[in-house]
Amino acid sequence: MKKRVLCLIMSFLFIFAALPVKSGEYYSTFTTYFPFEDVPCDAWYAPAAELCYANSFMNGVSKASFDPYGTTTREQAVMILANLSGEDISGYDKSSFSDVEEGKWYSNAVAWAKEKGYTNGKNGELFGLGEPLSRQAAVTFFYNYFKENNYEMTYAEDLSEYSDAGEVGEWALQAMLWASENGIIKGNKGKLSPKDTLTRAASAQMIYNAALELLNECEHNFSGGSCTEPSVCYGCSLIKDLPRGHRVEKGRICEEFTKCTDCGDDMFIPGGHIYEKASCTEPMKCKRCGKTEGEALGHTSDNKVCFRCKEEYFKSGIEKLTYYLTEKGMDDGGKKYFYTKVTYNNGAAADQYIILENSEICFKNIYSYPNSNDTLDITYRLNSASYSANYTKYGTVSCSGSGFIKVKDYTAGQKLSFTDYAGLDAQKTDFEALVSNAISLNFDAASFLLERDADMTLSELGFVK
Repeated sequence: MKKRVLCLIMSFLFIFAALPVKSGEYYSTFTTYFPFEDVPCDAWYAPAAELCYANSFMNGVSKASFDPYGTTTREQAVMILANLSGEDISGYDKSSFSDVEEGKWYSNAVAWAKEKGYTNGKNGELFGLGEPLSRQAAVTFFYNYFKENNYEMTYAEDLSEYSDAGEVGEWALQAMLWASENGIIKGNKGKLSPKDTLTRAASAQMIYNAALELLNECEHNFSGGSCTEPSVCYGCSLIKDLPRGHRVEKGRICEEFTKCTDCGDDMFIPGGHIYEKASCTEPMKCKRCGKTEGEALGHTSDNKVCFRCKEEYFKSGIEKLTYYLTEKGMDDGGKKYFYTKVTYNNGAAADQYIILENSEICFKNIYSYPNSNDTLDITYRLNSASYSANYTKYGTVSCSGSGFIKVKDYTAGQKLSFTDYAGLDAQKTDFEALVSNAISLNFDAASFLLERDADMTLSELGFVK
């Protein structure tokens, strides 16, 4: 039995060498053989996850998910050991642990592991059901398994190459010396991390390492695999590589006869496109080749929620901002507003508002000059795309100007020209330059308020960055 398991493990050690390159330009049937969408082909744990899946050592948490960064519990670990052994554990139906019920998916595996001497639980009475497994506890499970099955056991002299060797529990030291010597656990950046919780990816990697370093008792002569057939050992019928899966260019499979780009076999007879229904935001799209047809349906509501897709929807950015100011804004006598205090590097400060009053929205920035009573008040009226600026000294407006900004064409620091101005003519050019810079600061601070209080951006109001 051990040799059969051993051969199955070794047959998949080079599995990824035969896999096709996955590309967005191709339709591939490789997922027929390896279905987990959360295992990227270039992930460090990918070969291990595939080995475990191919040999039924570990299953996914769902049909499409391996959950590589999920935790490994103690009962999951003994189930993995049972799968690794290839033994029939159906006869082990009851253990002595008081926290393990009969008839659960893990009951037989726990009873089997206890009887075989692979675990004594937490204290002889409790198994520790549901508890996450530490890395040193996992190594101990593996160590007990190989020792009890009469494998030749070799040990490292010490763990001095690891900076955290002192954290290894005395009860796990012998197992860690064995695991280090035999490559079962190889550490990360000079650390063993013995007390860290073992992830599912790390569990798979330990199985992979065990297969690679310890179970090499079988010499094989394999046939060549193909897109649909595995590579098989002539001597023991052992499978080496999963089928690679057919590949074909995505754009052709619905409209042309196609052949696999790897083996040349006929793959698909053109059967036309299989379109998914259009949605409010997406046109019809073929499930197989990705071709789109027609246009998105668009939202259908005058309110804030679309009747069709039930998503939040507003006819315009102004409508959306009006809604959020009405619902979430602070109230000041019929006026709704968002507010923040802006502090600049020179020690000056400004009061920044987004205000809704009489159905009109404005961005208002009141800048206070340091060490003086001077203020600069910039107001931008979103509905009319107009602005006004007032410079006040000692409570009296010394100059003011106003004009219009085309938000789709506006760029930060853009030079503005007043359509109306009041003040000394000699100061107009300087005041226009001052306002050109100040209004950019107004928009920047308003952008912060939009994101903080309405989950919006300036671009939703027509501005182009």
